Amino acid sequence: MKTKRILAACAGILLLLQFFPIDKDSPVAASSLGLEALYNPPEQVMKLLRNACYDCHSNDTDYPWYARIQPVGWWIQDHVEEGRERFNFSTFATFSDEDRAEVLKYCGKAILNDRMPLKSYQWGHPEARLGDHEKELLVDWLKRASIGSTAQRFVAHPEPDPCGESDEDPDCCFAGMPDSVGSDMYIASKDEPGDRLRINGRVFKADGKTPYPGVLIYAYHTDAAGIYPKKGNETGIRKWHGYLHGWCRTDADG
Repeated sequence: MKTKRILAACAGILLLLQFFPIDKDSPVAASSLGLEALYNPPEQVMKLLRNACYDCHSNDTDYPWYARIQPVGWWIQDHVEEGRERFNFSTFATFSDEDRAEVLKYCGKAILNDRMPLKSYQWGHPEARLGDHEKELLVDWLKRASIGSTAQRFVAHPEPDPCGESDEDPDCCFAGMPDSVGSDMYIASKDEPGDRLRINGRVFKADGKTPYPGVLIYAYHTDAAGIYPKKGNETGIRKWHGYLHGWCRTDADG
């Protein structure tokens, strides 16, 4: 008899909870602020992002049917709000270049290490279960997009002036730098694999003649796609193939 009363009380409480549904209305943001408008990813990549990430990290949340059942709905809503607070792809354009790069890099690593999407999310969303090919496709795009968030390619002058052979203190002249370098332009992440070198030399404005004052350049060896491979002992600038990606700091006038 006592057990029946306890069960009846629990059923009554659960029934009462159903009178307090969650608010499924999502915040509204201009489409121009979203990741899709900002990066224009390939259709397949965008589909994977929506299936694996958007329910918790955008304003385009598609609540499952069981979100109508409380307290399950409350738990889901809390999880969605926490995800949006961490980063929201619907308002991605409002992030700084550096923050966008960090988010994209984090997503790539989390997917690669099977930390995302969450196993609990995959249980109710089979479309979020990424196969090896899908995972590779998505991680590769995220990596490239994270580089593109901050990168402007440094193009070496056809006739460097001069390029030293020393790995310790290379000396090169670069032309064609963007005119709006700013006082702190970040290009490549400091933790990228590969050899990072400080280049002592001059950096010129777009006219190729006027030098920027007080510039320090740190560069990474990359291939044409912007990937940072380390190939054997290729450390000298003359031995590099592909592009130089890096970051530089200038004084206030730069």
